[in-house]
Amino acid sequence: MTWRGRTTLALALVCGVTAPGIAHADPVPSPSPTERSVSQAEVEAAREAATDGAAEVAAAQRSLDAARLAEEDAHRDAELAAEKANGARALLTEKTQAAARARRAADAAAARAAESKSAVEHMAARLYMQGGSLGEFAWLFAGSTADLARAEADVTAAQDYRTGRLADAREAQAEAAAAAAAADAAKKAQEKAAAEAASALADAQRAAESAEARSRQLEAQEKRLVARLAELRRTSVEVEQRRQTRLREAADAAEAARIRAQMEESARAAAAAASSARTSGSSSIGTAPTDLPAPNSTGAAAAIDFARAQLGKPYRWGGTGPGSFDCSGLTLGAWTSAGGRLPRTAQWQYGATSRVPIADLQPGDLVFFGSSERSIHHVGLYVGNGAMIEAPHTGAVIKYSPIYRRSLLPMGGRVG
Repeated sequence: MTWRGRTTLALALVCGVTAPGIAHADPVPSPSPTERSVSQAEVEAAREAATDGAAEVAAAQRSLDAARLAEEDAHRDAELAAEKANGARALLTEKTQAAARARRAADAAAARAAESKSAVEHMAARLYMQGGSLGEFAWLFAGSTADLARAEADVTAAQDYRTGRLADAREAQAEAAAAAAAADAAKKAQEKAAAEAASALADAQRAAESAEARSRQLEAQEKRLVARLAELRRTSVEVEQRRQTRLREAADAAEAARIRAQMEESARAAAAAASSARTSGSSSIGTAPTDLPAPNSTGAAAAIDFARAQLGKPYRWGGTGPGSFDCSGLTLGAWTSAGGRLPRTAQWQYGATSRVPIADLQPGDLVFFGSSERSIHHVGLYVGNGAMIEAPHTGAVIKYSPIYRRSLLPMGGRVG
């Protein structure tokens, strides 16, 4: 029997469908021992083919699942690089402004030092022209004793004035030197920040290009695997694609439920630990804060309205609007529109907000994603009911998404 015939019989055995040439056959005489032995061999071969087919289906499905995870990892790496580049560019802006301020301060100090130096030089020239005498103050000593005492006081005042101008000049020179050194240091810091920003920008560009290339490769691989699965299951590619979509949605839902249950269990454990700590009078380390700021409902509503208005716009790393955004650019724009203040990157936004357990999130809070608090690569704007608005990654658009997924951090952030 051919492989196709064995596969047909195997599918009949697995699916409970009688193979062609067997269904509704007329009664036939009992087979001879030789015929019976051949028939048994065919059945075994068909069962083996069915097992092989099932194994190939399972292997193809595993490969498809692994390809999807690899695509997620590629986007995560690109997001990390993009956030690092965002931070480097923001730091460069800060250093550039600091260098400009330091240069203005140095120029002003140099001007004051020059003015003081000029005054001292003028006094020195006048003293030289007067031969080191009292010069214009000599008339003070020509009168009575009272006039002499007054003259002495005036001379002392004049000398104090000259001494003060000399001290001012020395102080101005020292300030000018210090300001010039500070300006030089600020310039060097700016140059270092510029080099780091250029390097981070190049890394982010390479990571984005790599993620896009990886996405294209995985898309082609997925098409091949879906086609092979359709062939193995003897269905169409369209039907198999719909089946894969359902499987993926079910897997995502199961993963979300698992993460949500894990978060809730962690919250219960933290609450129990905090309660125990309060009872015993000890400090609770690692538990959620109990002095959270009240949600800013007005600001949160404005931030969410802003984010909703961006739905469907493309993701672009480094984007802060109005035509495109990256993840932290979207949350920055949302809260800026609401009168709030946030720094540029997801990592900095985590540090600038108050910690909120995931179970206590309110609309307008931020949710963060990363392997730890020190390696945050993504942020979204929570809108309630376990959902957020996010700018996901290159090739995607701003959209609603569930928050419960891989790398969700257990603490969100509330904008104060």
